[in-house]
Amino acid sequence: MNAWAAYMRKEARENWLAHAIILTGIFLSTWQFAHNRSLWMDEASLSLNILSRGFAGLLLPLGGNQVAPILYLQLTKALSLLTPGLEYGLRALPLLAFWASLVLFYRTLRLLFKEDLAVIFVLSLFAFNPTMLYFSSEVKQYMTDVFVAVLFLYLSVRSYTKPGTRLLWLAGAGVVAVWLSHIAPLVLTGAGACLFLQTRREDEAWPRKTVLVGLSWLAGFSVYYGLFIHGHPTREFMVSFWRNEEVFLPANPFSWEFLIFVKQKAGLLGNLVFSRSFAVILGFWGLTAAGVFALLKQRKIALLFLLILPVLAHLVLSSLELYPFGRRFVLYQVPLLITACGYGASWLLLFVRKVRWFRFLQKGAFLIPLLMTLPLWGDFPRESQEIKRSIEFINVHAGKGHQLFLTSGSLSAYRYYSRTGLADPSGFARVIEVPWAWTNERAFEELMTSIEGPCWVLFSHDKREFEEYLLEQASKAGLAPVKTFRTTGSGAYLFML
Repeated sequence: MNAWAAYMRKEARENWLAHAIILTGIFLSTWQFAHNRSLWMDEASLSLNILSRGFAGLLLPLGGNQVAPILYLQLTKALSLLTPGLEYGLRALPLLAFWASLVLFYRTLRLLFKEDLAVIFVLSLFAFNPTMLYFSSEVKQYMTDVFVAVLFLYLSVRSYTKPGTRLLWLAGAGVVAVWLSHIAPLVLTGAGACLFLQTRREDEAWPRKTVLVGLSWLAGFSVYYGLFIHGHPTREFMVSFWRNEEVFLPANPFSWEFLIFVKQKAGLLGNLVFSRSFAVILGFWGLTAAGVFALLKQRKIALLFLLILPVLAHLVLSSLELYPFGRRFVLYQVPLLITACGYGASWLLLFVRKVRWFRFLQKGAFLIPLLMTLPLWGDFPRESQEIKRSIEFINVHAGKGHQLFLTSGSLSAYRYYSRTGLADPSGFARVIEVPWAWTNERAFEELMTSIEGPCWVLFSHDKREFEEYLLEQASKAGLAPVKTFRTTGSGAYLFML
């Protein structure tokens, strides 16, 4: 007992800065969570499915063109019952996933890096990542994707007292992961290659053991695919939608479209890691390239495959139009890429270790996390589409006989807040809902021709697109809003038609 206490005191003394970073990351994510920003369109659509169905109903295809892993839906449903009528239960799983990822990632970095500076640098990139903190309170599965990526990174690099224990952990975790995260097969590609090389080097019975783990993963995914993916009714719609969003890698590697796609996604990943600055993104990719070189030089091929193969596999699936390579879909790649970036930083530290001012760099390590928090200053906690404020404004100023015109982007969020009691559609003489199929012209024509008297127009998600068109056309028709309210990503206007 005394030995354990002494070890913990030594651990706390030597890694106080890393522990401070973890605690600060937990505090910031809790702050973002407690801010309780409005649900945006997709969050609201998914939440309506979760709240309106039982556990068995969530095994069926979701409404509103929503898709989510089955285990994620079941866990979120269970947590939502703890806070009925509030978003906190719906957002609890992403928050817990972030906390678990943060702790596991730190433990992984301690196994990978000898230099404390490299650990502090990479951990700060993760803990103070603005996008990561935002998605730690998003009612979507993307933070559990991050958790799965970090989990397999940790399970693949940690040491085990018995060789069979590693196989059991990887096999069991892989089977569960495919039910929790849609990117699990991509992560398992890297983990499988890493395991193959590790067991080949350490064990004469490596072929059989590796195959058994792979078969367990394949069996788990096959069952999941047969029950919940094959023949899914939303596939054609989703492929068509994402094709228009340009998140599928062009098949021809010699085309300009291919090069433009690679350039854009390199910028996207750099932005997800830290900054929108071109110089900072270039520096990140320079360190990542240096990290790949260092891993090759140190012959850590298994670890290199673990970090890089999921990214390459994702690009391949993207080119086949099987999984989009878009912003929130690649969030899980952040811990993988910044680990490679850390190896680049660690390699550069070798050249300055003997320089006189290196010890001052070590003592000034606390400046690293401070610099990493710069993107948070003045823009935290982050918001998306604050439709709750618009609804509250309408609630205060709506009168008898007023009508309500819901644009397509506000529809699912308004339905959600009607369910929770914030919005009350029964208080309006008439409510018109604009479906996604309507163009701006069609929506404006419906507004002008079918409504008489006072009418509220509620915007969210599509605020910029339709709002500008509406105000322009209304001005041409000699109309001006009687009341106006604008907030982050949402707005409300009262017209007398």
